Amino acid sequence: MYNNFSENYEYDECTARGACSVPPSVSAIQETLLVIIRQSAFYICKLKSLEKSTECEDNQIINMFADVAASTAYTDIQLCGMINTAYNILNVLRKRYQDKCKSLNLPKSDLRDKLYIKPEVTLAQIIAIGEQYFHKKYKSMPQDKKLYSDLLVNIIKNTSESLIQLLDYSKSDSDTTDLILNALNMLNKSKVSDSDYLYYIENLNKKNIHILERLYRIQKENFGIITETEVSLSTKKGKAILASGSNLNDLYSLLEYTKNEEIDIYTHDNLILAHAFEKFKNYKNLKGNFGSCKENCILDFALFPGAILITKNSNINTEYLYRGRIFTTAKIVPKGIAQIKNNDFSELIKSASEAKGFAKDKDKPSEVVGISQHSLDEYFRKISEKLKKKELTGIIIFDSFGYNTDLYDTIAKKASNKAAILSFSYNTGNIKNSLTINTGSNQGFIWKVLNTLNKYITLNDDDIYYCFSKCDSRTISNMIHLNLIGAKNIYLTNCSPNSINPTLKNFITKHFNIKTLSENNIQASDLFSSD
Repeated sequence: MYNNFSENYEYDECTARGACSVPPSVSAIQETLLVIIRQSAFYICKLKSLEKSTECEDNQIINMFADVAASTAYTDIQLCGMINTAYNILNVLRKRYQDKCKSLNLPKSDLRDKLYIKPEVTLAQIIAIGEQYFHKKYKSMPQDKKLYSDLLVNIIKNTSESLIQLLDYSKSDSDTTDLILNALNMLNKSKVSDSDYLYYIENLNKKNIHILERLYRIQKENFGIITETEVSLSTKKGKAILASGSNLNDLYSLLEYTKNEEIDIYTHDNLILAHAFEKFKNYKNLKGNFGSCKENCILDFALFPGAILITKNSNINTEYLYRGRIFTTAKIVPKGIAQIKNNDFSELIKSASEAKGFAKDKDKPSEVVGISQHSLDEYFRKISEKLKKKELTGIIIFDSFGYNTDLYDTIAKKASNKAAILSFSYNTGNIKNSLTINTGSNQGFIWKVLNTLNKYITLNDDDIYYCFSKCDSRTISNMIHLNLIGAKNIYLTNCSPNSINPTLKNFITKHFNIKTLSENNIQASDLFSSD
């Protein structure tokens, strides 16, 4: 599960196909969607001020904003359909607001730069609209404002994705929804102060972490407690289905549907953590885990000899995987992928039955995921006592991605005699005072672990060092939150340009006191000074 690639080489499906950057046309399409969404937020905020219920539209906007990130996987027809659907919602909201003002005999306000899109719009026209708004926005904004705006959009997107996961459990968070809508509406303004940007960046980020912690509690209620669990990476002869992504509800529904079928189920990517939940251990057809997107989704899917289910809210690029055996429960379905509705997995089972399946058993070493609350408490209690006695100088925390194992290995060896190491990625093996926890990148569980640590050593303690190795929206959110609660030693390794604009990365590290971690500056820290 833990990959072995070097510090500066991020090998995943984008590098595998030789095209990692987001094409300008996709950026323009996303910009058009963003304009529609933020203008919709303007009318929703106006309607809310008039005590008009907008709950349905609230959820539509949140879902649309989260879909923006996945727009690279859709066909031209789907993209035009998304734009038309979003624009129709905008028109309905505009008319509802105008009608409400008229019925109450109130003056109505409107946007200065209203968007107009024809029903027969083409993809080329959508791209042209997006480019127009993109250039207009960035031509009129100072550099710092552009970067504040980009960071805010990133935080809104991440928080929206967390909210969608919450909605999947039929839960909501109206305060966070309102905060998102107000932040989106603020983006309609031509002039916004730095303090206003920071207000929404900081408060949305706090809400996002709160939702992640809430999601973990809900998952525990639904699927039982997490314990340390040995997960088989071996495969068994027979027909099989691979469940990929992170949606535990979809996996549970699949297992229920197939529990009497002669078909084995394997998890993939972040769903490996499901094996650690008490309830999933009851399913005999849940055989183990196969592969991880930490290395290469495309290769895993190509090698799997059965049907594949991509669960909801999974940003997995399927552009090169049109093989007629991939299914998804998502509402918007990429080209070549079959949609599953109302948890009817019959076509998925049929596809798995017709596939060749595994021809023979293949044994591989197993992997441990999860950890018990008792073991967590024991580890942190011992480490805190050693810190108080000056037997240790600090605790180093590695993030949950592990793209920089060579660098992590260097850090671990240099600090092995004087620091404790808590790792969510790099396998620390038998290093003294170390603990490796495979969380499957479940952010709620990661924060559960950190909150347990906080009972023994406060998260803003001078002796805690946080090391991050990937510049995606979740990492950015976690680093900002740590900064907001006073963490002093936050490090980020060099990021590939395809994951974040280098200018935005430098802006974030500067404003949130994040240091760059590399071979050259390890010695700069007191923790890594000479033995």
